[in-house]
Amino acid sequence: MKFIEGIIYCFGFLFPQTQINKDNQNIKIFAGYSYVVRVIKYELSQKSFKKIKNFPNFHFNIYNDLEHIIGNEELEDIIQFLEKNI
Repeated sequence: MKFIEGIIYCFGFLFPQTQINKDNQNIKIFAGYSYVVRVIKYELSQKSFKKIKNFPNFHFNIYNDLEHIIGNEELEDIIQFLEKNI
C-alpha cells in the first residue's frame, strides 16, 4: 500500500469526518491562510486543524494581506516546503 507523501493546501479546512490515525502523523503538510479571506473563516480553519496541529511535519503559515489567492510570499514558502520535503 502506498501512502500520501505530503499535502499542500491554501485557505482550507479539514472536514469533521476526516479520519486521523497514527499512520498519518508523519505526512508532510503545508497549510497557508490569510486573515483577510472571507470564503473560509479563520476560526473554522483553526478549529479543524486541532487534530493535526501537533504533527511533527505540520507547517501552518499565516499571511496578512492575501484575499483568496496565492501571493508571492506564500508561493515562495511552498517552494521552500517542496525543496525541503521532496
